[in-house]
Order: sequence, then C-alpha cells, then structure tokens
Amino acid sequence: MSHIRYLSNFAALFFDQRKEVKPHNEFIIPLTGLPLGLKHHEFELSRDFFVEEAYEGVSNGQVTVLLTLDKHENMIELLFQIEGWLEVNCDRCGDAYQQSIRSNQKIIFNFGDHYEEESDDIFVIPADLHEYNLRQLIYEYTILSLPLRKIHPNDKAGNSTCNPNVLNKLNAFRPSQATDPRWDALKKLQHQ
Repeated sequence: MSHIRYLSNFAALFFDQRKEVKPHNEFIIPLTGLPLGLKHHEFELSRDFFVEEAYEGVSNGQVTVLLTLDKHENMIELLFQIEGWLEVNCDRCGDAYQQSIRSNQKIIFNFGDHYEEESDDIFVIPADLHEYNLRQLIYEYTILSLPLRKIHPNDKAGNSTCNPNVLNKLNAFRPSQATDPRWDALKKLQHQ
C-alpha cells in the first residue's frame, strides 16, 4: 500500500510540475473559428519574459507589441508593431543601459498541408492547425529591433554618456594623429 501512495504522490508532483512548464497561453492565438477580418492583440513584455528566454544580450526590458491579425480565406497576415526599451550592454564601454526600440514586422501564414518556410516572412501552416504560439516570433522580432551597434546615447549637449573611466582608457590606446610632413607641405600649397 505504501508503494501506491508513493506513486500517487509522485504522479501528483509530476503533473503539478508539468503545469508550470506549460507554454504561456497569452501568446497563443486560436486559429479554429477565427472569423475573417481584422483582430487586434496587445502583448506587454517585461523582465520576466526576457529572463525566461535567457538571451545573453538582454536582461530586462519594457516592450509593448501591438498585433494586427487579418484573416483571409487562405491566409493570415500578421503585423507586429514593437515599441519600448531593452536593457543591453554598451558595445563601447560595457555598461548596461536602456536602448529604445521601435519596429514593424509583417509575416504571412498561408494555409497548406504541412509546415514550410517559404521565405523570412511567409510560412505555410497546416490548414487544420487549431492554434499558434506567437511567443518565439515576438521574441525574435523584439531582438531584431535592436541596432547592430549598441552604444549609450549622447546627452543633450552631444557628449557621450558612456562610462568616463572606460573612455579615458580607450583614448589612451588610440594611436597618435601625427601627420606626414610631406602632406603638410602639400596642404600649404593648396591653400595659397
């Protein structure tokens, strides 16, 4: 009898843990029964979202994603409007800062027999698919909103807001701006 109680406790613990691992329902859009036309969704991404994704370059953020979904007979168009900020490390000084982001991304789901990626923004999904989890797409589009070079913005006076100690060390390693005396002579002739 104690084995049965142990197994039932184990089963209860196992199923309780499985509940925690379920996909995030707020990112799942139902496809079955979705009427033709426009539908709007709003997603708020915060620190928890980025911590769960564990992308090395982003540790925090506050992002709003507005999704406009337009269902047609044989396809669904999705337009993602992304706006907010992500906490990233500066490529120049290494300190964390809040990088503003804003982008629009469009993707098309065509209905077909199986999954297929026709291009970066056109996917074929099975016609009998009941729901689709947008979490990964939202995450990828948010990360793609970051600029290639992430550097602290300048202040209102046009001065860098990077860590001044790091900037001083970087300037110490900058090669001197010594010019070739032959070029200096030519420059003098040019100005005469």
